[in-house]
Amino acid sequence: MRASLIVVLAVFTACALACSAKITPQTVLLPATSEHAALEIQYAEYGRRSGPLILALHGFTDSWYSFELLMQQYHSAHIVAMTLPCYGTSTKDATVAADVDKMGRVVMQFIDKMRLGAIDVVMGHSMSTVLATRLAQLHPDVFGGVVLMGSFAYMNEDLKGAFNAIAADVVAQNLGDDGHFGHDYCWTWQTGTTNMELVPEWFLEGCTQQAMMVPGKCWLAGVQYLTTVNITDILPLVTRPVLIVYGDGDFIAPANGGIETMFEGLPNMNIVKLHGLGHAPHWEAPDEVAFAVDQFVDTVEHWEDEA
Repeated sequence: MRASLIVVLAVFTACALACSAKITPQTVLLPATSEHAALEIQYAEYGRRSGPLILALHGFTDSWYSFELLMQQYHSAHIVAMTLPCYGTSTKDATVAADVDKMGRVVMQFIDKMRLGAIDVVMGHSMSTVLATRLAQLHPDVFGGVVLMGSFAYMNEDLKGAFNAIAADVVAQNLGDDGHFGHDYCWTWQTGTTNMELVPEWFLEGCTQQAMMVPGKCWLAGVQYLTTVNITDILPLVTRPVLIVYGDGDFIAPANGGIETMFEGLPNMNIVKLHGLGHAPHWEAPDEVAFAVDQFVDTVEHWEDEA
């Protein structure tokens, strides 16, 4: 019986690793602008190209890989997951990564370079929830709807203190511009806000490896971005529908007074709360997130015709 169980577990592990190999990241070179030198941007695609187009933007220290479990839920939609500057194998430009509007202009440059055209849904996790919201506010002709996961519109003083402690760790460990945190630090960081029982260990290890690729200057840039951004004032200007998916165990939203309070300025907000999940619902329950997103996409898929 025990031998059979070991065989089953081995097959399951092999299958998981094989499934993860289905998605192969690629790179595209964005030309230099007045704000940045040429940028090499990592990205991955999955799904049916003729289906609804979803642009996925990851959270702090993550990359396109953050969306791998979710991407594999899709066959009828076309998902493009972009690795933002400073993360994954994308160019480590800390000046861009510290500013939400500079980051937004790089995303628009990526869309143009890739000839993606109109995006049915822009999806943001954690750090990129503010980025996705800002993009939809500035470019309602490009984005049909917005999906936010692990969302926040601002950080209160307690959360700012927690992230400033990361900046202090960068200094304390003498990482400088190009040094990297070790495995233990990054594993604790990646698993600390997640219901680990729901996430495959091989995937969490992959996320840890992604965080280990982030140099000190980019950790500092991310902390600056996260602790200074506040999009409360622009929420009433977001005319596109917004779906907020969050776990009831997410520590960020309650610390800021709750999702409904934080995003009450949005004129067209839909909320899906998932029980037992933390800050990364697309890691913990990708099937449930995909179902919620599918239903939302159906409502915005033909937005260009209605505009």
